[in-house]
Amino acid sequence: KDVDNYYKEKVKPIERKKWEYLLARKAWYVMPLGWENIAINGGKVIDIGTGDGDVVQRLITFVDKFWKDKNILNKKLHILGLDINSLRIENANRLVKSSNKNITFEFKQADLNKKQEYDNQFFDYALSTSVIEIISPEFYLTFISEIARLVRKGIYIADIFEKFPGGYPRDTLG
Repeated sequence: KDVDNYYKEKVKPIERKKWEYLLARKAWYVMPLGWENIAINGGKVIDIGTGDGDVVQRLITFVDKFWKDKNILNKKLHILGLDINSLRIENANRLVKSSNKNITFEFKQADLNKKQEYDNQFFDYALSTSVIEIISPEFYLTFISEIARLVRKGIYIADIFEKFPGGYPRDTLG
């Protein structure tokens, strides 16, 4: 019933094998549409609602392969993953890896229902996967406004917009 507190307080360590399974499974519904723009331009990316960091890992892998395939050596990418749950941040710090010195990342706990400390258009791109559907109506517009304030070039959203138990449908998002 209380989606916000459920995600804030849920304590669940995840083992690498299960994390890798979920990483592979999400490839079916978290498509890298438009991610080549991130790879071509580099810059700063914020992953809002990063969870255990699996989408950050997918972006790292995508960009690293793209750069190798295109022989791109002069770009840099820094990814910041934010999540309300401290254990999920611990999981992400333990599980996410980058072998490319030009692709860096960090994870921080943050309440996404509040204004963040970053300047307007501080980030080039934002990712938000499976977050909008769980934000209560009270904070929904604040969340959308905050993403728009933080990002300069592009926002990637992958979400379920239909009604499901415990969530909020956003079928009028547009």
